[in-house]
Amino acid sequence: MIYTLGETVLDIIIKSMDKVQMRPGGSMLNTAVSLGRLGLSVEHISVLSTDQAAALLIGFLKENGVGSQFMYQDASLKTNLALAFLDEKNNAHYSFYKNKSPKTPEIPLPDPIKNDFILFGSFFSLNAEIHPQVMNWLQQAKQNNALILYDPNFRKPHLPQLTSLMSLIEQNLEMADIIKASDEDLENILGVQGVDKAWEKMQAYHPKGLIYTMGKDGAWLVTPEHRVFVGAKNIKPVSTIGAGDTFSAGILFYMQLMLERQTKVEQFSDSHWKTCLQLANEFAAQTCQSYDNYLSVDYAKNISHVQ
Repeated sequence: MIYTLGETVLDIIIKSMDKVQMRPGGSMLNTAVSLGRLGLSVEHISVLSTDQAAALLIGFLKENGVGSQFMYQDASLKTNLALAFLDEKNNAHYSFYKNKSPKTPEIPLPDPIKNDFILFGSFFSLNAEIHPQVMNWLQQAKQNNALILYDPNFRKPHLPQLTSLMSLIEQNLEMADIIKASDEDLENILGVQGVDKAWEKMQAYHPKGLIYTMGKDGAWLVTPEHRVFVGAKNIKPVSTIGAGDTFSAGILFYMQLMLERQTKVEQFSDSHWKTCLQLANEFAAQTCQSYDNYLSVDYAKNISHVQ
C-alpha cells in the first residue's frame, strides 16, 4: 500500500481573466491521483469539509482509484482553495485560502506494515494541532519497516512563518528515510544552494538519501553510496503545477515495481536510481504539457502496462 498524507484543495488556475481552470489539488493528492491512474493501491489521508466542493473532491479520488477511508471530514470547515497565477513562462505563483477547524481533527490513521510506502509533506505536515498524531504514526511506520518519503514543498508565501515552523520541519526531516526536495525548498528552509551543500546540511537529519530536484535543470539522487544526476526533458510547458508531485509519483511507481521484482530500495544500484529519476522526469514533463496536476489517464494506462 502507498499512503499519501497532505492537503486536499481546489486549485484555481489563472492565466488571465478569461482563462481560468479548476482542478482538484494539493501536492500529495496530485501524487496519489497519478498513482491511482497507474493502477497502484493508494490511500490519501487528509482533513476535508463536507461541503459540495468536498463531495466533488472525494468523487474525483474514487474515480481515479484513490482510497479516502482515512479522511477526517468536518462540517464546520470549508474547502481550502489555492489560486495559482501562471506567469509568461507558465510557472505558478500561489495564494492560499485555508480554513481552520475549531477542534483538533482526530484523523483515522491506518496501520502501515513492512514494504508499505508513505509520502507526506507540504503545509499539512506543519499543522501544529495534528503534528503529534502524524509523528506518532510515522514512528509506528518506521518500526514496522515502511519506507517514508518527505517532500517539504515549502513555498515562498510561507517564508514569514519559517521561524515558527522550523522545529516542525526539522522533526519531519528526521522522520524521513528519503527526502525529496526542490532547490527552492531547501533554499527557503535552510538557505543553501546546490546539491553538495544541501546534502551536507541533510546530515544533521540522518536520511538514507536525498532526491534534489531543479526543474528544467534536472535532478540528483545522493546517498552515502550513490550520486546520480539525470537531466530534464526539454519541453514547452503549458503549466508547471503538479510537476514535482508527478515526479514523486514516478519515484514511488518505480520503487513499487522494483519491490514486486524482489529488489528493495536499499538494494538499488546507480543504474536503478538513474532509471528511477528518468521515469520521474518523464512523468513531470507529461504533466507540464496540460493544465492537469497529474498524469493523463491514457498515458498512465500505457505506462502501467510496461514491464
